[in-house]
Amino acid sequence: MNPQVLSELRDIHLPPPAGWWPPAPGWWILAGSVLLLGWLLWRFRMRRRCRGKAATEALARLEEIRREFEAHRDPVRLATRLSRLLRQVAVHCFPAAEVAGLTGSEWLTFLDRTLEAEEGPFGHGAGRVLVEVPYRGGGEVDAEALLALARRWILKVTGDGCRA
Repeated sequence: MNPQVLSELRDIHLPPPAGWWPPAPGWWILAGSVLLLGWLLWRFRMRRRCRGKAATEALARLEEIRREFEAHRDPVRLATRLSRLLRQVAVHCFPAAEVAGLTGSEWLTFLDRTLEAEEGPFGHGAGRVLVEVPYRGGGEVDAEALLALARRWILKVTGDGCRA
């Protein structure tokens, strides 16, 4: 071996230490996943809060309707106000195009379908008065059954999938 060639060799050079920026692709994926999870949790919480708020407001109005009926005993006004309240909740919880144009038996069928009740309490039970009494101008109304049915429907639709 030639000693002159060996003297021309330089020592091993180490690469500079790795910097903290830009992070490796794994860190980008982790950061994106954390941000996505945070956004999903925030959205879930907001939807849940909105549904709870809609249910609370609707139930408060239902109680107001109950008190008013107990004071005046007007079945026409009870049926009219209940139908209006149920329609407002329906428009809030379902696409307006699906709900807004429903009247008469179609409206009652929609209420039964969304309640998922086998006996059809709106179409064939106490809820039938919602489309009969306001136009007939009075008659017998089982107010307790009707108010309980409205409460059950409100709790069902605002708890299941209110789109708000």
